[in-house]
Amino acid sequence: MITASPIPSPTLHLRTDAWYGDREIALPFPPGWTLDVAAPADAPEMSDEAIDAALACPIGTPPIRELVRGRRSAVIAVDDLARPTPAHRLLPPLLREMEAGGMTADRVLILVGMGTHRPLTDAEIELKIGRPTASRVRVIQHDYLGPDVRFFGWMDGVPVSLNRYLLEADARFLVGATMPGTPMGFGGGAKMVVPGLAGVGTIAWMHGAADRRRPAQTRSAGPRDARLWAERVARRVGIDAILAAQVNSRRELAGLSVGDVVEAHRAGCLRALAIGRTVITRDRLAAADAVVVNRYPEDVTGGNLIHVPWNVPQFKGRLAIQIAGAPDGTGFHGIGVADGLAAGRLLSNLPRWLRSPRILVAAARSLPLGPRRTARFLQLMLNAKGFDPDRVPRRDRPPVRPLPMCAAGQADMLAWSPGCPAEFFARRFRRGRLYRHWEDLSADLARRMPGGRALVLPCQPVQVIDWA
Repeated sequence: MITASPIPSPTLHLRTDAWYGDREIALPFPPGWTLDVAAPADAPEMSDEAIDAALACPIGTPPIRELVRGRRSAVIAVDDLARPTPAHRLLPPLLREMEAGGMTADRVLILVGMGTHRPLTDAEIELKIGRPTASRVRVIQHDYLGPDVRFFGWMDGVPVSLNRYLLEADARFLVGATMPGTPMGFGGGAKMVVPGLAGVGTIAWMHGAADRRRPAQTRSAGPRDARLWAERVARRVGIDAILAAQVNSRRELAGLSVGDVVEAHRAGCLRALAIGRTVITRDRLAAADAVVVNRYPEDVTGGNLIHVPWNVPQFKGRLAIQIAGAPDGTGFHGIGVADGLAAGRLLSNLPRWLRSPRILVAAARSLPLGPRRTARFLQLMLNAKGFDPDRVPRRDRPPVRPLPMCAAGQADMLAWSPGCPAEFFARRFRRGRLYRHWEDLSADLARRMPGGRALVLPCQPVQVIDWA
């Protein structure tokens, strides 16, 4: 008797759970499937000596020790865990450089600029900036709806409100990552000011009415380009220098540009493009039945699942498979992404909004941009919400209402995420299906497509596709 040999199951090896272990996982696909992994060019991790060299030779500014000489106080803005910036590696040498210019640690404030993200716990702050730094430098977290937001002025007809600690400091530094993303093409640089340290009206204008760049877009998106506008704000505030970090596929520091808020950021973008360059030929894409996207190293929270690249025209018509550990187990975004208009928040926000002539004028001035942008601006503004841990969707909390779940055979996106709250996922992806266990996703995939070919982006937030 002749028996058929079983077809081996291909296994996909990926990294997941940024900041929460950064572990390797093995995901077996159904028998008969083929995996085509499109890896980025990547880069090795920087040494401590290379970090010191970058700090010693800034782009477009004097050395940091010269910038702080004679100043009374300094603010260092850092991003939160939703971004992979290894601030714990950058802050110690930055503080040493500042101390060489006479700025002691007791006169430095670290300001966590999370925009509209949730606050960090004390343990998460230590993860981000390092326990030694957290023990010797004062740390404050920005609240975009809080009392520390101050009106700064008008920029191109838009009212700008920013954190008072940034405005009151004598020296101002930004530590962030140049990662591809919207609405500014890349993160970091002036994006650390707006929306990172801005108030609700300024953030709503940025996300709703400004001209948005696509991820990795370096050219202007229009007359109200979000990046160029934020850089004008940063210039007016007086940002002394930035540390623009680039990370590799393992969330390691792979590049660093120090200096002017515009020039150093541009240099960082070029380095990020080189690290993330991923060549995909038309033939490779044509052969793919599905596109697999791993959200590492920006997979901390369920909120990061919203930044998937399915709007890329080349991916249309293919099954989407998304992988995101979401190890913090929450889903929250303060300007109501994927929430629709919530009546309760609208009623509570409306009186404050109507009392603010600056916001009213900003809304009126956004009208020439078209009804869709005006409606988006108003939705974001009226739907703003503060962080309430008892109301935030969590992985371990049952949904407040029954959730519709798209059938496996009808879903246009399958997602494996042990941590993303089901309630958050259902609101965001009406035609998606969420899986807690990879085996269940793989079994549904086998029934839906007995044999197929998957094009895999193993670290999509870092990657920049070069269509060859």
